[in-house]
Amino acid sequence: MKTLKFVLTALLVLITMSAYAGGNITSTKKVKILLIGDSTTEGGKLVFENSIQQLIAEENIVPIVEVINVGLGGETAYSLLNSGRYDNQIKGIDSVDYIFVRYGINDWSKRQPFDDNFPTDMKNVITKLRNDFPSAQIILMTIIPFLNEQASTEVNNNITQIAKEENLELFDIYTPYLEKVKEFGRNSLTVRFFPLSDIPENYRNIVAPFTKFYAWKDADWVRVQTNEFDPLFGDLPDWYKDSHPNTTGYRLIADETTKYIIPILKKTK
Repeated sequence: MKTLKFVLTALLVLITMSAYAGGNITSTKKVKILLIGDSTTEGGKLVFENSIQQLIAEENIVPIVEVINVGLGGETAYSLLNSGRYDNQIKGIDSVDYIFVRYGINDWSKRQPFDDNFPTDMKNVITKLRNDFPSAQIILMTIIPFLNEQASTEVNNNITQIAKEENLELFDIYTPYLEKVKEFGRNSLTVRFFPLSDIPENYRNIVAPFTKFYAWKDADWVRVQTNEFDPLFGDLPDWYKDSHPNTTGYRLIADETTKYIIPILKKTK
């Protein structure tokens, strides 16, 4: 009888341990990544976050990754906090593991003197994120080549210095993005965003599927993600003016983000 009790007890312990181990292996806890920034972040919604999730999933190294894109066009580090958007839309997001922050483009035009205002604005954002997401890793990103070279350098130098002073990780997206622009062509990664009124009238039916009324422009504009209309309209003034990424650009940013985060996920899994 004692032997039977011992065997049954041993079996119960083994079953319990196996169930516990199996539970760990099949854990469904998500790794949550938050993307905060301006229109160069917001504009990639769906393409951007879905690409990151799919690329990381291919690695089979971590549980499911959820990417949340809360970028907003025209936003600065200052307006993120002072508009109330941070408290209303971001502060309450739970269980965030990594936060990528990319500001500087709008700050350059709206927060002059830039070298005085931008570091203070960014450090205020960092302080809020640290208080509200104490377990999350905050990662600062350089801007993409949106401004001219001199302005981009000044903005990115500030971001690099802020990361150093705040002891934060820095993810340089500017360099690989610029390399691909040089490789594929100056306008290869940018969207074509152009007023319909400036399209020759006999071509307007052709671009109709790409035309939409934009309230903030108070007009119909053509938005094209590829170079398919470049042979027709490439000679029109400002056809290539918009510097926002197209789908190709966002695929690149997603791929570089994945390359950056995967070693971190492997290290911390």
